[in-house]
Order: sequence, then C-alpha cells, then structure tokens
Amino acid sequence: MRSVLTLVMIMAPAAVSVQASTPGDLPKVRDGLVAIAAANEVQKNCDSIAPRMVRAYSAMKSLETYARSQGYSAQDVQDYAKSNTAKAEIASLARNYLVQNGVDPAQPATYCTVGSAEIEDGTSVGRLLKTK
Repeated sequence: MRSVLTLVMIMAPAAVSVQASTPGDLPKVRDGLVAIAAANEVQKNCDSIAPRMVRAYSAMKSLETYARSQGYSAQDVQDYAKSNTAKAEIASLARNYLVQNGVDPAQPATYCTVGSAEIEDGTSVGRLLKTK
C-alpha cells in the first residue's frame, strides 16, 4: 500500500505538468486565433471585404472561455494575449495560411480572391468576413 501511495505522489506533479504551457499551445485556441488574424489580414488588404466584428469578438470570447475551461486563469489568458511573441507567432501562422491558400503579398488582389473563396466555402476565416 505504501508503494502505491508513493507512486501516486510521484505521478501527481507529472499529471499537472501535462497542461500546455500557454493558452496558445492548445490547438483549438491557436487555430482560432490564426483564423481571426487571417481574416483581419484579408479585410485590411481587400476593399471589397469587411470584417464581421461581432462574430470575431464572439470567437475571441469563446476561445478565452475554452482556455479557462482547460485550467488557465484569466491572468494566463491576458498575459498570452498581450505577449508580443505570441502575437508575432499567430501573425506568421496566419500569413502562412493565406499564402498556402493563394495569397501573394506582392499582388494585393489575391487577398480578395482568397477572402471571397473563404467566405464562399464557409471556412473558419470566411465566417469572420463578409463582402461589402
């Protein structure tokens, strides 16, 4: 019995450390933030596409709620949101996503083409955008 208790005491800290180190390490949070950032890039670079601000805000709050349900504190979420490193990483992932889907940063019209396709396909990026 003593060895079982010792094993449980040794394993307990390991179980706690399984949590991702930041909310952005959670795939659902990371993917959601990348979609929001990609939608933002499209709307900034295409005059015929506008953001769905209420949906974007709702998506952000949903990601925050999810991170909290996974054991992160409000402070953890706030610290991650303010992190310049996290912002740069998400922006880079968003740019990569857009390039993989046909955006050529040297040709601004490609943002409109990709944005329109995202809207038409109802992707996580497209649901955050609308045509003007």
